[in-house]
Amino acid sequence: MAGNPNVNPGTPARLDFVVRLAAAIVLTLALVPVVALALPGVAFHRLLTRTLLILVLTVFLLGRSSPRTWGESLRDMGLRGPGSGSRIILGAAVSLVLFALILGLSWATGGRPLESPMAAAWPRDLLVAAPTGIGVGILEETLWRGYLRGLLGAVVSSFLYAVVHFFRPLSGSPVAPGPYDPLLAVRRLPEMFQSLSEPRHLTLGLLSLFLLGMALCRLRQRTGTLWLGIGIHAGFVLAIALYRDFFAVNAHGSLWIYGGTRLHDGLLATLALAVLLLLAARGPLPRHFSPGGDRQVPHLHH
Repeated sequence: MAGNPNVNPGTPARLDFVVRLAAAIVLTLALVPVVALALPGVAFHRLLTRTLLILVLTVFLLGRSSPRTWGESLRDMGLRGPGSGSRIILGAAVSLVLFALILGLSWATGGRPLESPMAAAWPRDLLVAAPTGIGVGILEETLWRGYLRGLLGAVVSSFLYAVVHFFRPLSGSPVAPGPYDPLLAVRRLPEMFQSLSEPRHLTLGLLSLFLLGMALCRLRQRTGTLWLGIGIHAGFVLAIALYRDFFAVNAHGSLWIYGGTRLHDGLLATLALAVLLLLAARGPLPRHFSPGGDRQVPHLHH
């Protein structure tokens, strides 16, 4: 487990984690009905997951000054110091290349034709998805590869990272209708577990996201910073938003090969993310990306 060499997360830290997580969940269930009124056009599962992500990170950041709660400072996690822009760009480029390979193979084999009627929308989607991807990347990488990796280890945090991305209905969820309902989130919570009942999601879907989580943990370890992982994360968000403007959203062939609307629950995406893990573990990196390459980014102890 990597992290601050003077911190050894144990039972108090894990108990503190459970208490803070429970508080974030309760706050989410209470606030989602209010958020639904403020954002009436947003799908319910997005309201719930985004609200939970923001509140979880906020609740954990409140304890960042306590070593037993937050084992690394923002500088230790590489969120301060030079070089963030080049790392984000490189990470995003890697994601986009991998998605181009997946979509190219899908198109060449007839699984995902170029037949989307939304091609004219790509400039707008690009302007929205790029900053959204960076924002989501910063939030999720700080939580998963910054906080939870240090507390739970790479394997456990990557598994949890994969699982929580399937807290959504199989075909998406409609917006929250009607007037204010204080129990809205509680009433609709069961639909968030539908994906965990589908065999393809429980196998290839979970495996692919677990491989992605492990790759991002490995890059965090090798570079001493979260920014490369943030770039990869942002690139994935951007690629998923843009592919729908050009390719058929629903695969024409086997979903086990090509995946569903989010792509990563198919064999092609799983193999691509296995390649990403291999590159993250063994691939060459610019010298100044290493923990010792920038003097302002401290060396991580293992």
